[in-house]
Amino acid sequence: MVTLSSARTFLPNYAVTPGEFVREWLDDNGTTAAELARRLGVSRKHVSELLHAKVALTADMAVKLEGVTGVPARKWSNLEALYRADRARLSPPCPLQRGQVGDGGPDIG
Repeated sequence: MVTLSSARTFLPNYAVTPGEFVREWLDDNGTTAAELARRLGVSRKHVSELLHAKVALTADMAVKLEGVTGVPARKWSNLEALYRADRARLSPPCPLQRGQVGDGGPDIG
């Protein structure tokens, strides 16, 4: 049985953007970003921003990508969620996180 704590034991020290997977699909299928934009019904700028992680991959975009690539929208959405979670995990800790400042309780002078 896989538990939540053991489901993802390998934690890389980097985050892979959904745009990297889109770029891989483009390469594998001999398609350009401009052609993908046309087929998705979005601007070339938006596809470029997606490829360079300047915009998030929204649920709407995931559905559009499913229609063009055949990769389920749920998979695209999961790639976005994993990217965001990895970025959060890799960012410097907030000083208010548990164990960072005091014992988490109120300071009493």
